[in-house]
Amino acid sequence: MNLLTKLARITTAAAVLFTASLAYARETIVVIVGDSTVASYKPDDVFRGWGHILSDWAADGTKVVNLAKSGASSKSFLSSQLWAKALRAKPNVVLIQFGHNDRARDQRGTKPDEYSENLKRYASEARAIGAEPIFVTPPVPRAFNAQTGQLGNGRLTPFVEAMKKVGEEEKVPVLDLFERSSGWYRSIGKEKSYEFAPTPTDINHYNQAGAEQLARFILEEAREKAPELNRLFVEPGR
Repeated sequence: MNLLTKLARITTAAAVLFTASLAYARETIVVIVGDSTVASYKPDDVFRGWGHILSDWAADGTKVVNLAKSGASSKSFLSSQLWAKALRAKPNVVLIQFGHNDRARDQRGTKPDEYSENLKRYASEARAIGAEPIFVTPPVPRAFNAQTGQLGNGRLTPFVEAMKKVGEEEKVPVLDLFERSSGWYRSIGKEKSYEFAPTPTDINHYNQAGAEQLARFILEEAREKAPELNRLFVEPGR
């Protein structure tokens, strides 16, 4: 093998390594934290979270790490060390949804003031490692009043308002899944809303179709509030 051939091979190898390093550098890591309405499930499970769907919709160059955990509140997620794991993933973007289990009357529960402080911690610690935090308000439960047929707020309103206030103060985008899901349920009514539930009596969780709709709402909300998300995710067929 002559010298020119050796140099050509070395140059080609270097180019391949350089291209690979650029591709790696261009990868965007999105970490998702939240509760069961966000979590990923086994393929044969009837439950789905919107984080599961966004993982499936990740565009080329997007890596999704969905750490959402069933039963998690803004407080319990911190104490379980899952938040530390999220930071170790070195994300570029962190999607944050809590509220459902902050209503709990056990050790997971918080009041809106404590919830707000937890959200501030998520935002500041995400920014400290160079990540962009994005808040997502929790979707409303299918809590229709038995007498009036009207959709309730599932005791989530104080937490939704707290998240919006923290978002405004800390300049964190807030994707309002609570409002979008509320409008959706009111438009389709109680009976049809259960077509998007994993079981006939479940008012909180989602099946595949329901989680897909939540994921669409998130990307629609992001068009004005966090437009970078729409280059990171692509719904099949769109």
